[in-house]
Amino acid sequence: MQVVLYAEIEARTVWPCGLYLFTDMERANEAECEGARRLHEKLQQFPGRVLTLNHPIDHLKRFELLRKLCELGVNDFNVYRASEIDESLRYPAFLRYTDKHIGPLTGLLHSRAELEDTLAELVAKGHRIARLLAVEFTDTSDSQGVFWKFGAFRFGPHAVPGHVFASTQWNAKREFDRRDLVGGREVEWLRDFPCRDQVMAAFETAQLEYGRMDYAVKDGRIQVWEINDNPSMGATFFKRRLFSRREARRIARPKRKAAFQDLVGRLDLRAPPPEFQIGRA
Repeated sequence: MQVVLYAEIEARTVWPCGLYLFTDMERANEAECEGARRLHEKLQQFPGRVLTLNHPIDHLKRFELLRKLCELGVNDFNVYRASEIDESLRYPAFLRYTDKHIGPLTGLLHSRAELEDTLAELVAKGHRIARLLAVEFTDTSDSQGVFWKFGAFRFGPHAVPGHVFASTQWNAKREFDRRDLVGGREVEWLRDFPCRDQVMAAFETAQLEYGRMDYAVKDGRIQVWEINDNPSMGATFFKRRLFSRREARRIARPKRKAAFQDLVGRLDLRAPPPEFQIGRA
């Protein structure tokens, strides 16, 4: 695997045959996005030698995706730019970044006054209001008050299950994961992968061919929190030496590996590598 920064692509002239993943476009500046778009366009001229996943521009970013999923009736919650909050925002809500994968910036806020006070505090600390979103809270906990978060990957035509977290806190991030609550459910979920079709449909809505979707399930319907187009796939999710995690790792890793192998296996990696320079716009 090679990592190529968007700022470096104008200097390259030889491009290896293989699978190209365009990631982290929310963090790229305008010039980098344009360079990535031109690179993507050039790579399409070499089918059989090169395969690209994710268009660097033509996909929905976090705000656009969550708003679209709400409009389509997939998500039961809506999202608003922090600079454009109006009376239609439903409480409780929370604030988060539009372009970072660090979870909520705040706890649940229960009124317009509380939200505005919290927003003013964040701006005073240096947070840019243009990068903040207000997200409506929807309760996806089960009858025992447990919140379940599922992570699923897409690799081109393949949707692959990733992990399961459980928490008694609504923000079911890894640091709040309760393995004693997960039990054997993760292994069962990895084997059966319920809601696979819903997951793939949401990826299609986002126009993303590669990434990890984090979601919950409410009344049999997925609730999509985000799609990370530069996800972690290593052993960090399986650090704790519990049997259920070892078994989950034994199931999940081969699924991801098989998906990658299928995509790369379609390419002639022994062919001459494409040579071109994208130049400046």
